[in-house]
Amino acid sequence: MENNPIAQSEIHYKKALAAYKLGEIFEANVQIRRALDLNPSDEHVQLARSIKTALGEKSLVKAKQLKENKQVAEALEEAKKAETDLPDSYQTEVIALIQELEKTLSSKSSMKKWITRLVVLSTTAIVIWSVWYLYNYNDEHQRWKMAQNKDNLQSYQSYLATFPSGNYSVLARARMKEISEQDDQLWIQAITYPSKSTLFKYIESMENLGGVHLDEAFYMLDSVEFNLAARTGTKEALSSYIQTHPEGNFIQTAQQMLKILVTPEEKLELVAYMKSFYELFQSGAYSELLQYFNPVTAVFINQANVSKADLLTLFESSKNPDVVREEIQFDDSSVVVTKTAEGIISMSFILDSKREVKGAYTGEKGFLGTKKRAPSTQQYANQEVQLQLDNRKKITHYKVKLLSSRKTAAEE
Repeated sequence: MENNPIAQSEIHYKKALAAYKLGEIFEANVQIRRALDLNPSDEHVQLARSIKTALGEKSLVKAKQLKENKQVAEALEEAKKAETDLPDSYQTEVIALIQELEKTLSSKSSMKKWITRLVVLSTTAIVIWSVWYLYNYNDEHQRWKMAQNKDNLQSYQSYLATFPSGNYSVLARARMKEISEQDDQLWIQAITYPSKSTLFKYIESMENLGGVHLDEAFYMLDSVEFNLAARTGTKEALSSYIQTHPEGNFIQTAQQMLKILVTPEEKLELVAYMKSFYELFQSGAYSELLQYFNPVTAVFINQANVSKADLLTLFESSKNPDVVREEIQFDDSSVVVTKTAEGIISMSFILDSKREVKGAYTGEKGFLGTKKRAPSTQQYANQEVQLQLDNRKKITHYKVKLLSSRKTAAEE
C-alpha cells in the first residue's frame, strides 16, 4: 500500500475529511492537497472546494472582528483572502466589506498625512528659531546640523554622546522619543500580524529613521515572500523570489526547489512521451522502441545491464501469435513525477491492458477436418509502472508490478 498512490491518496482524503468535520480547517487543507497530488478524483476535488470555502468563511469572520477592533488594514487583508476563497454566493457581501474598509483606510491615510505635515512644520519652526537664536559656527552647532540632516536615531545619539547637556539636547531627545515611539508602534503591528504589507510598512517608514528592528524586519519579509513562493510552488513564483531576493536567506533553497520542480507542462510532455512508447509497443514496432534506451539499460523488469539487442529480443519474444487484439490504456490521473537537481526523472503510473486471446487447440477436429479451438478469452491486467529517465530522456530503470488481473470469456 505504501507504493500505491491511489491508496495513499485515500488515507490523506480520510484525514482531511475527519479534520474538516472537527473544524480543523488548516489541517484538512494540508491533507486534501496531498490527496489531490496523488489522485485528483471528483470526490477529492469536491472536498477541497468545501475546505476552501471554510477557509474563506474564517477569513471573513476574522475581517469583521478586526474591523470592529478598528484594525482596518489587517481587516482589509483578511477580506481579500475571503474574496479569493469564497464562492460567488458570498461575493456581494465580501466586495461591499472590502469597499468599506478601503474607504476607511483612505480617510485615515489622508488624516495621517496632515498630522505628519503639521509635525514637520512644527519641527521646522523650532529648528529655524533655534538656528536664528543660537546661530554660530561652533562645534556643537555643526554637530547639531549634521544630526538634523541625517534625522535618525543614530545621529541624535551621536550628538548627545558629545553634548549630553548641550543647547539642542532637549530637541534631540524629543526627536529620538518621537522616532522610538513610531518605531515601537509600527513594529508591534508588524509582529502582531506578520504579513508582507505590515513588514514593508515598517521598513518603508523606519529605514531612513534608523529603526532598531530593521534587520529582523528584512529577515521576516524575506521569509514571508519565500514561504509564499514555496506554497505557490510554480516556476514563476520561485523565479520571482530569486530575482527580487538575490541575497535572500532562502536563495539556495529556492534555487534547489526550482531545479527539482516539475511544471504541469513538463508533466504533460512526459506523459505524451510515454504514451508514444506504448503505442509503438502495441503496434509491434519494436525496433523503434530502442530509441528510448541507452546502449545499456541498468534495470529492465527483473534483469540488469540489458543491451539494446537483448531488449529487442525481449520485445519480440513477448509477442503472442494467439493474441487477436490488444489495448493498452494509460491512466493519466495516476501519474506521479519527481525530478532531482541533476535532471533525473522518476515516474510512476498505472497501465490497464486488455487482450483477446484465441483458445488452445482441443485435439478434436471439425467438420472439414480442421483442428478445434477452445473459446477465446478476454484477459485484463492492471499494472503499476515505475521508471527513471536520465537528462536525455532515456529509460535507465523500468519496473512493472502487477496489481490485479482477471480472465473472462470473449464476447461473440
